[in-house]
Amino acid sequence: MYDLIMLASELLTTASGLSEQNRKIKNEALSAIRKALHETIVYYKRIKSGDDRDLNIENKLSQYWGEASIPVSHLDKHFAEICKTKAEYWLIPDQYSNEDLAELNIELFSVKERYDKMLLE
Repeated sequence: MYDLIMLASELLTTASGLSEQNRKIKNEALSAIRKALHETIVYYKRIKSGDDRDLNIENKLSQYWGEASIPVSHLDKHFAEICKTKAEYWLIPDQYSNEDLAELNIELFSVKERYDKMLLE
């Protein structure tokens, strides 16, 4: 009986640890996506207000989206692929049409919508 209680206790401890680990991974993923979204929105606002494109910022955006894809891959492989593709996009945005963005699901609105959904899960 004692062995059974000890085993149950160990299983609960392990499950609790996995739950905590999953929460940390999710928080890391959400934080990385939030940063990439925020910086992308700020950049688009600058462009819309008349600023010229800035290749340094676009390279940073590529880096942010690529970094976000790593923790996201532990939670949602498809969303991680979207983040990775968004990183590739920011390296060479001129090679993508609006239709490409829609087809690849990397339009800012659709990515933000997916982030919002993940935030509430």
